[in-house]
Amino acid sequence: MAATEKRKVEAVIRDAVLPVFASMNYDSVPLSKEDLASAEIRKSFPFGRVRKSVEGRIFQAEVQIHRRDERKVRVNFGSFSLGGIDHPVAGKVAAQDVWVHYLERYYALYKFPPLKIWFYLDINSTVGGGEPKGVRSLSNALQEIDDLLEQGRKGRHVKTCG
Repeated sequence: MAATEKRKVEAVIRDAVLPVFASMNYDSVPLSKEDLASAEIRKSFPFGRVRKSVEGRIFQAEVQIHRRDERKVRVNFGSFSLGGIDHPVAGKVAAQDVWVHYLERYYALYKFPPLKIWFYLDINSTVGGGEPKGVRSLSNALQEIDDLLEQGRKGRHVKTCG
């Protein structure tokens, strides 16, 4: 994908998807200096993480960009204690250093979970108010994160991982 298209996709995520998280009371947590040192993390998770504290737990989500097609995204999410986690290999991991794939069980939002079909942001085709196709379906699915983490209700876009 051309660099200009990648910038367009990142702009769509920054301007249309991340504000939905903000409206759900999630705070953006940019990549740390250590994370920035990893080309894979910079490419797949350029927006870092979003998280909020709920009743002694951290709810965390990460918008992941597909490594081969930047127009494809999924959202990984999970919850863990404010005190961090005990990882079977790394040992104690502080809360600020946790990525959800470190968790024994985490979740991912997909357009179609049974086949692991990622959401597709078609930056070259718009709908309604001029937003790229795919943005609304992804933005609407984000509420399924809190539905699961707060109420135990698994939505149609959620796949259990780990």
